[in-house]
Amino acid sequence: NLLHIDGAGVDARELKRLFAQDAQLVEAPIAADGEVLGMAVAPAGGCATNPVFVSPGHRVSMRTAVDLVRRCSVRRVPEPIRVADQRSREIARQMEPPSNG
Repeated sequence: NLLHIDGAGVDARELKRLFAQDAQLVEAPIAADGEVLGMAVAPAGGCATNPVFVSPGHRVSMRTAVDLVRRCSVRRVPEPIRVADQRSREIARQMEPPSNG
């Protein structure tokens, strides 16, 4: 979890508060020792006040990661992640043994 890195000095509640108070805020850096480790990104279209926490990946820059998240977000969570979550929950429900009751 990006917010649990020693020295990051980031409080998720404070970031959420900042985004809730400022509708114009679209992203805020998450840094430790002067190095940006990730970004708190406002959901596209102002559909929610809680930011999405984004970090770069293998051969993906911070800017590209943020841009991808903003372009893929119809709701708060980027669409590929939301759909994968829905499908995994559906499969998990199908795998549950029937309850005796």
